Amino acid sequence: MDAERQITPLHHVACDYPLATPHGSSIRVLITEDGVSPVLLDWFLAPRNRNKSRTWQRGYAQAFGLFYDFARQRGHVYERGSNQREVLSDFAEALLCGTIQPGGDDESGLFWPKLSFGVADAHIRRLTKLSDFCVERHGNEALNPWIAADWSERLAQFRLWDVGNQRSLLKHLGDRRAAWDRTAHARDFDLGPGPKIDPSRPPYFPPSKFADLIKDGFSVPSRNGRGPLHLRMHVRDMMIAILQGAGGLRESEPFHLFLDDVREDPRAAGSALVRIHHPSEGKYRTFNRTDRKWHTRSREEFLREQGLCPRHKVGQLNLFAGWKDPLLVKEKSGDFYMEVQWFPVWWGEIFWSLYRSYLRVRPVTKHPFLFVTHRGADSGGPYTIKQYNKKLARAVGLVGVEPVKETGGTSHGLRHHYGQILADAGVEMTVIQKAMHHKSPESTAIYTRPEADKVNRILSGAVAQQERIELPSLMGG
Repeated sequence: MDAERQITPLHHVACDYPLATPHGSSIRVLITEDGVSPVLLDWFLAPRNRNKSRTWQRGYAQAFGLFYDFARQRGHVYERGSNQREVLSDFAEALLCGTIQPGGDDESGLFWPKLSFGVADAHIRRLTKLSDFCVERHGNEALNPWIAADWSERLAQFRLWDVGNQRSLLKHLGDRRAAWDRTAHARDFDLGPGPKIDPSRPPYFPPSKFADLIKDGFSVPSRNGRGPLHLRMHVRDMMIAILQGAGGLRESEPFHLFLDDVREDPRAAGSALVRIHHPSEGKYRTFNRTDRKWHTRSREEFLREQGLCPRHKVGQLNLFAGWKDPLLVKEKSGDFYMEVQWFPVWWGEIFWSLYRSYLRVRPVTKHPFLFVTHRGADSGGPYTIKQYNKKLARAVGLVGVEPVKETGGTSHGLRHHYGQILADAGVEMTVIQKAMHHKSPESTAIYTRPEADKVNRILSGAVAQQERIELPSLMGG
């Protein structure tokens, strides 16, 4: 659970409010005793922010909600002789240190636990951007204004830009002169650099258990191992797990697939070619029976014609599937997609066989999404991430892995399994980066970092090669 979710709101309630749009999108609103906060409403409905993700909206709602409660509880302290910087500084201190005293008392009445530096810094940055918007839109006083930066601040900002630019695959687009000019100003208040953390390997699903997971984990209990594959196994969930563990997809990405996004690979007969197109900007080609011509349009336009919406924009929480802006291929036609790279390659053959089996049991639907619900009132509707995670947790437990993050027994652990087996096989980092659709090589390099126990084993082994130095006076001799 995120640290900010442990804080109980005092003077506001945040919720998703449906918008009157053809595709049923929603917006995050903050409700106070005065009604819906116009500050967040204006910010979320601004043209620049209308396509932002639900997670992005929630982050701003949390930051603004915390600041609103802080101002309600502590506003009387700043009525005279205080500036905005002092208010923001005290708010940041309340986030970083908490407001609860050692004895359990809290004169502020907030009773906030302390938050991590990363969470607190993110909230300060969100409030700063929100304040800039209010200055631009309404002429309000800036909560965190720009001031002239001194030489050391300019160097620090430029170095930060330079390092990020060198890590980017698009570094040739960086403009060093323009970046230096931008460092002439700094924010009046800044938390400064956070603690340096040694990034460790993310937990990954045990490679020795992956084949067992696919073979045994997704069995249908009532079939007792009898009958054809598509009746005795949850083929749909097997396919999603393979896309993650042998294709490296993120949790939400398989849920954007259309039925015909899978086809036999013309480069390898009997293997599946799977492409995940951008859920709204990707192209989709359909045949018009009236004029007997093929027509190409964006996926969002195609879905809208059917009264549907791309799943990263849909307002219904159970149907929502995120999109983390992965590295995509762009074709001359204007299409955007990423192609699944199987490892080992024979998983592509297994996936193709499962796909053909799945078509036998997949209900006929009016929507184009590949994975659907098979039973109940929602039969034929798009399959949800929540439903998949329930099936995955059961499957993981059946092969002896606890379905928690620490063991790699989650959908994220399956993606990390893919990155780990590529690294262990000695595949070059640039190739892994492309296969996992990372924009930054830093995201890929983490799979080669040794774990703490491996470091300990290596150092312990190296001791045997060193001459022992006896220091009896220091060892109690």
